[in-house]
Amino acid sequence: MYHVKTTYHPSGRYTCMERHENVSMWKDLPGELFGNLNRTGFYEAVSRYVEKLRSAGLLASFNDLAARIEDRTEE
Repeated sequence: MYHVKTTYHPSGRYTCMERHENVSMWKDLPGELFGNLNRTGFYEAVSRYVEKLRSAGLLASFNDLAARIEDRTEE
């Protein structure tokens, strides 16, 4: 089972990370899921990845931290 989360950097980059439930360290995911400046493209890639894990029964949790952090920066 995998835990997945998104992060947002003030530079405007979005990153998706995962960790296996038996591992404490988070791992950056490659490609469009790492350091992406395009919010739409990033979330499309996240959606595909999360759905892939979910359909295989491997998704333990998904936490969209990037959306919460981004919302606070817009205030």
